[in-house]
Amino acid sequence: MTIGSGAFLIPFYSLKFFSGTNPSLPIFEMAFSNPNTLFYLSSSLSYRLSSPNLKLPEVCATLTKLSGSNLRVGLISDPYLEAIKDISGDNPLGKFIFDNYPKLPKSTIDSLQMLPSFVPRRINLLTTAILKVYLSSKVNPPEGWRGYIWDSLEIDRKIAFEEEGLKRFNRERVSYAFQLLCVLMDSLKEEVKRRGVEIKSFYLPTPIGYISFGSTKTDTFPNSIIVVDAGGDDYYNGVKIGLDFAGNDVYKGNIAFALFDVSAFLDLGGNDSYDEDFVGSAFFGYSILMDFDGDDNYKCKVFCLGAGYNGGSITIDLSGNDSYYSVSKAQGFGWVGGVGILADVQGNDVYRLEDSVLYFPSPQSPKHNTSLGQGMGFGERRDFLNGVSLGGGLGILLDIDGDDRYFSDVFSQGSGYWLGIGVLYDGGGNDAYSGVWYSQGASAHFGIGVLYDLSGDDVYYSSLSTSQGVGHDFSYGILFDGGGNDTYKCGNLCLGSGSAQGVGIFWDLDGNMKTSISGKGLGFESPSADSTSFRFYFPTKGLVCKGKSCP
Repeated sequence: MTIGSGAFLIPFYSLKFFSGTNPSLPIFEMAFSNPNTLFYLSSSLSYRLSSPNLKLPEVCATLTKLSGSNLRVGLISDPYLEAIKDISGDNPLGKFIFDNYPKLPKSTIDSLQMLPSFVPRRINLLTTAILKVYLSSKVNPPEGWRGYIWDSLEIDRKIAFEEEGLKRFNRERVSYAFQLLCVLMDSLKEEVKRRGVEIKSFYLPTPIGYISFGSTKTDTFPNSIIVVDAGGDDYYNGVKIGLDFAGNDVYKGNIAFALFDVSAFLDLGGNDSYDEDFVGSAFFGYSILMDFDGDDNYKCKVFCLGAGYNGGSITIDLSGNDSYYSVSKAQGFGWVGGVGILADVQGNDVYRLEDSVLYFPSPQSPKHNTSLGQGMGFGERRDFLNGVSLGGGLGILLDIDGDDRYFSDVFSQGSGYWLGIGVLYDGGGNDAYSGVWYSQGASAHFGIGVLYDLSGDDVYYSSLSTSQGVGHDFSYGILFDGGGNDTYKCGNLCLGSGSAQGVGIFWDLDGNMKTSISGKGLGFESPSADSTSFRFYFPTKGLVCKGKSCP
């Protein structure tokens, strides 16, 4: 699927002049100059993530590259050997903690000495290497980080937080640590497969938090920096880095949440429940949450399930019929300088951004939430405050196979805002999409929003406005459907419409479709009203395509 270059009418150079903002991610200029880039990227990610030879370090390296880091471990030296160098002894973890944290209480020293009786040496060694890598990435966050995420800070405090956060966050250093962490997690996964049955339950208190090991039986873990679990139906109270080999597990507390550090968690099997505020996200850092098998239930509120700000986070579920629930800034959300990816490979899944209870009233429709998710890139617009706006990130939701349902309100399902990029890519199945405004391949104010659905009998519904392939104000909005008997229902300004020097593209490849529109749509164009304005001379385009080529 390639859209002809003649459809891409907005010159990139116009964005800087009219927005006064620089992109926060290097990929933005490439994607805005040729939005087909986003189809190529989504297809590549889809192919890699569904491969039986999926390699965790490659996924992590891709995430850091998309976020703007040019560092790549392992191109010359062996990153595994680099990570374990200088780690020695029969009890590496005990030695490392004893050497680096003086004045330990006797109870902790006694526990350190007992480690070899509970944990095989190689798992002990890998845990030590993981701890070292984690500590190399960690800095203390400035005060107010939770308020920033929840949008409860006054603008002056918000700007001060951003300035201090960037001083503390070294992208290349943290990217390096994250890639090393993923190499070690890959090795740990294989080692637990071989020797996990030898682990005995052991919860080790340390000055930096618990380091916990679980047997094949049921464990209840304290909030831990690291957990290595061999199986059983377990209960977690928060974990920064970990691996759970099997079992139907319950996850409470923050799971795989990077906060000015790195985080990773792998669950290799079972029907699991994830339920807390921050699950699978990164705020000035990098994280990965990966669930390999089972029918899983994910529930969180804000900034979760593939949400990234200045860094990146990816949540991957490889198989099962899964349920995803969030309120806002979730399910593939890229904020300033950040990449957020939610990827589900197989199964009939349900994605819901709260669409009944009002938490964040939208300026477009105060009776509906500002969803900011399911493939959404969001920037900080401040031309009406101090004139120093921040370009948005890259948010991607990938669902590769299955009959899926998507529910949201405003700014969602492939949506971009203020130099942000949002992508929803569905590889196949009979799917249903429900949104309200700026949804299903729609964007506003210098953004890019795209929805690609490659096949199946699909239903698209957007109740109010500016959805289903609409670009508003120097933006691109694209909705592509690759085949099937499809139904489109929308309000005003939809289905391949352009507004205020934006470009909207709607392409149903085989043309087997029914449409129902309550307002303007299907190629409607609404340029900026002031014909004396300089911006009036830039094009507004609405484009509707059927068949094998567009335009």
